[in-house]
Amino acid sequence: MTDDARFGPPPDRRGWRTMLLLLIIAFGGGIGATALFVAQYRPLLMAGGPTPQPVSAPQASAPTPGPFVPPPEIRAAPQSPDERALAMRISGLAAQLATLEARTMAVDREARGAAGYAERAESMFAVFAARRAIDRGLALGAVEPVLRARF
Repeated sequence: MTDDARFGPPPDRRGWRTMLLLLIIAFGGGIGATALFVAQYRPLLMAGGPTPQPVSAPQASAPTPGPFVPPPEIRAAPQSPDERALAMRISGLAAQLATLEARTMAVDREARGAAGYAERAESMFAVFAARRAIDRGLALGAVEPVLRARF
């Protein structure tokens, strides 16, 4: 008997193309699952909840506008059916505009909170990089100007 004889089936080797295909399929599945989640729970997401406030600096909150009140000349009873339709259209557009303004303010508030969290994360990243350099006994190098700017 020879030592060169192989016993059992040959080892299963997957090429890089197979791995790339599996990675793309997994990525697409993640996107699909996220889209399904957002489509399923959109009303809950739009209802809002506690919004994160930025940690860095307190900001004065903008006054929230009240409901839209049409001018006095629009509130008067219209005389013709065309004027009634126009008044209804104007009030409908005013309500839509108020809704859009409220959504814009909510997005702005969330963006400010995200900016505060991003700034805090960047500061923590700089501190951890400095600590790692100090623990290794290395010079701070490129981290030093970032630390000076942040602290």
